[in-house]
Amino acid sequence: MSANYRQTAFVVIVAGVLVGCGSDNNGGTTNSGDSLSGSVSRIGSVEVGDAEADFSLQVSGGFLELVEPVTVASIQAELAARTTSADECDVFVGADEDYVPSTLESAAMSASLISAGEVLTISGPSGTLGEVSRQLLSADPDAYVYAGRIQASAATATNLVLDIPGEDFPAFSAVAVPDITPFVLSSVIRPMDAFDFDIPVDTTYTWLPANDSATSRVILDVDLTSESNLFEETRRVVINCSLLDDGSFTLPADVQSELTDAGFDGLPFSIGRSDVRLQQVGDALMFIQRSSGIEL
Repeated sequence: MSANYRQTAFVVIVAGVLVGCGSDNNGGTTNSGDSLSGSVSRIGSVEVGDAEADFSLQVSGGFLELVEPVTVASIQAELAARTTSADECDVFVGADEDYVPSTLESAAMSASLISAGEVLTISGPSGTLGEVSRQLLSADPDAYVYAGRIQASAATATNLVLDIPGEDFPAFSAVAVPDITPFVLSSVIRPMDAFDFDIPVDTTYTWLPANDSATSRVILDVDLTSESNLFEETRRVVINCSLLDDGSFTLPADVQSELTDAGFDGLPFSIGRSDVRLQQVGDALMFIQRSSGIEL
């Protein structure tokens, strides 16, 4: 497996973290390890999401050893930029080579995927729910990710904790996983063509707001690269929207026009509710994300 694929695997996780932020996710009040400060040379990310087909938990994670340390303050600044009190979208439409990655994405692209132990364990108040095993992506050097499904019910999928045994990445014990209200999309306009699964750019999304909608955020996300005959280059669309949990959203008219002018009349959106917490132990920083949503 190529080095590019290994890097991309964690870039995807990091990108999900950056747009998956709730309104109180800078870690200052929820961190139970060391104080969030200084620089880190290792970053881990674990996402606990609801599987679409049934009420099970889809767990995925990766752990990075960075080439150069990054400051915790710079990471917190990126997260804080996505916790506004209004709908906010970061949009890039253009040549793939012109895309400027975030601090975390840049760090991930040159980092190594390392081991945090053989299994990650998810537990609830009644005990262990399940384990997710380490998977070898490639060798020389070894690169690992974690992915798997854990059976759960609505009653057992709250007050979760994560245990990381540690290896090249250090151990983290009883890390609290944020609780969120399950995301229910009530309507979305699909294309007439049954074989076209892209969603029109002028679609209005409606969903059931959370009970704590004053502090909850909904995330709409696109990251698509495609060949363009019109522009004779590889074009990329990156849309990261952090939305008020008020039950409805349509892309702004100027964004719709920009996408249409660039030849993107429809896109494969994902939308859902998400929250992230940070925890630090020494030079290692963990992102713990809880999500509930769908890909369209």
